[in-house]
Amino acid sequence: MFSDGTSVGILFLLLIFLNLSLRIEKKPMLIFSKKSCQLLGVFWLCLGMFWVSVSITNMPLLSDIRYRLSYADQYDKNVDFKALSAKDIAEKDALISKSNRNKYFLKTYQLLESKADAREVVKTLYKAAFFDQNNPRISLYLGYLLSDYDLYLANEVWNAYFELSPPAKFNDFRSLIYYSKDKYEVFLSLENLSYLSNEYAVEFALLLNDLDFQKYIEVNSLNRFTVSNKNSQFQFLKRLLEEGFFDEYSEYVTKHENDIANKIILEAIHQKELANFEQALSILRNHILPVRINIYQHNEEKKYLPRVFMQNYPDVEMGAVLIKNEIDEKNYESALIYVDHILSINNPPEYAYYWRAELLYRMKDYVNSWFAFITYLEKVNFQPLSK
Repeated sequence: MFSDGTSVGILFLLLIFLNLSLRIEKKPMLIFSKKSCQLLGVFWLCLGMFWVSVSITNMPLLSDIRYRLSYADQYDKNVDFKALSAKDIAEKDALISKSNRNKYFLKTYQLLESKADAREVVKTLYKAAFFDQNNPRISLYLGYLLSDYDLYLANEVWNAYFELSPPAKFNDFRSLIYYSKDKYEVFLSLENLSYLSNEYAVEFALLLNDLDFQKYIEVNSLNRFTVSNKNSQFQFLKRLLEEGFFDEYSEYVTKHENDIANKIILEAIHQKELANFEQALSILRNHILPVRINIYQHNEEKKYLPRVFMQNYPDVEMGAVLIKNEIDEKNYESALIYVDHILSINNPPEYAYYWRAELLYRMKDYVNSWFAFITYLEKVNFQPLSK
């Protein structure tokens, strides 16, 4: 009823009957009379043409199949779930149109809200998946729905979805774990999915809290965290250092020495985690281009008065000139005061972040200088440190 191939096959059957009815032989063996073949031919002609027209217009007779063929790529995001939740079980049925293409999805929600028998919920889930085969992500959506009611069943649905071609569904997995990270119980239940691929394992590990991260690393081989994505790899190695897994970090770097990007930055972070802030800054500063501060020419007609600058909304041009003058005189503490004043405005210039870190370094306040440099790098979207 819904196959183009069947329709064409029926038309070929028509031709066979017509051929039988029109054959002329010297000694015909009348298996069927000519009249019977012609009647059968006409019958199959009508039936075949009917089926072809049905296939072309995509309007099968069976209503559920019609719904299935008319499904969109995703479920209707405008469904009023709150209205469904507010109604009792009898009234909810009236809200679900029998011709609604998402009716089994809505029916599942209805059963969950009414705390129906699990077998009935599963049966409806199967219907939702079957009649929405044009939507390959239906199981993913159903998992989101189920996670608020039955976490075990939600994981069963997610497992069925992600087990098929895990690499192709990486973005869906990443969206799922970021969605569930604020529902930590749901997030932890996704650990089984993290074993489907190394990329899954790294992304999952990065969102674990400190204690669970340590447990996860201890029970898994480092080979599980070998990934081709350089940014994910960097973030994972950075997290290893921050959590004190120095031996594991060294083992990973030794094994994948030629495949690790931004090793110099990681080494700076390594020294910082060992509390060698001066050494860490020495490494970091060698890979940061200094930011010019003499971006404004000294205007002879303008008075650059520190008191006026500090008592008013920061004048960026005046501040830059005052800061440069103090730096030239090696008055780093005074220059830092002006920098902090500029940083009080909305959207401060990038040079202010850089020179705050640099001035702290020249004042030998290495701890605060490190964090100021990290802030500067984040503000300029320094790629290795961006998440």
